[in-house]
Amino acid sequence: MSIKKVILYTVIVFISLSVIYPLFFTLVTSLKDKQSYFTDIYGLNISSWSIENYIKMVKDFNVLQKMLNSVIVTAGGVLLTMAVAIPAAYSMNRISKRMLFILVTVLIIFAVIPEQVTVFSQYKLFLDLDLINNHLSVILSFCAKNLPEAIMFSCLFFRMVPIQIVDAARMEGCTEPRIMQSFFVPLCLPGLSVIAVSLILSMWNSFLIPLVMLQNDNTKTIVTSLAMLDRRHGSNIPFQMAGNIFAMMPTMIFYAIFRKKITESVYENSLK
Repeated sequence: MSIKKVILYTVIVFISLSVIYPLFFTLVTSLKDKQSYFTDIYGLNISSWSIENYIKMVKDFNVLQKMLNSVIVTAGGVLLTMAVAIPAAYSMNRISKRMLFILVTVLIIFAVIPEQVTVFSQYKLFLDLDLINNHLSVILSFCAKNLPEAIMFSCLFFRMVPIQIVDAARMEGCTEPRIMQSFFVPLCLPGLSVIAVSLILSMWNSFLIPLVMLQNDNTKTIVTSLAMLDRRHGSNIPFQMAGNIFAMMPTMIFYAIFRKKITESVYENSLK
């Protein structure tokens, strides 16, 4: 075996372990009780393992409701963002290059504004609209935050569609919405899928916006609720690790179900 392959395999193994070990440690710790954890932090005494932390997380912490809240705001945010970004990106492909450059510059400016700068003005707006502790406030905030990037990348993928296809469709009498729906979206589906997956991960792990907008315990997301565990349960690390497992489960299940599609989308997009 050549030196290059040895170095390559070593790097791959190191990266794999750096990802797998934290997940393994989190899972093992979540199966311990508080006493056994502080007695032997890295121990693998299987006889002391139990699912008590998970039962307590469901009964006392109401983790399933918080996971549902996260699913609602994430799904709503992704669907709304893509529903606005796709027509906007399609429209940008019909304007001149000079105007496109100006619009992209404006989108970049909005994209780089930190959410910490705008979150409190958004809070005041939603407070006046009586939408605080309402999932709609988070969904709209997610859309406003991620829309510039979604439009830019969607526009980039749409510009790869051959103009001959569009001209032929127009000659056949297709309307602009029909052209977008029947040609642009299917042809650019791999790229749009990558954008959607990126939005899902970003919105699911978002902390600041849900923390400010959702102050009622029944409407909080799983991520913001887990951040408050220290106040209610002290330094019960195994209990917190059980909560982390619950927080990771939906994204891991999503990846397990759509793994093949996601991989194909990334591969097809890289070839383009």
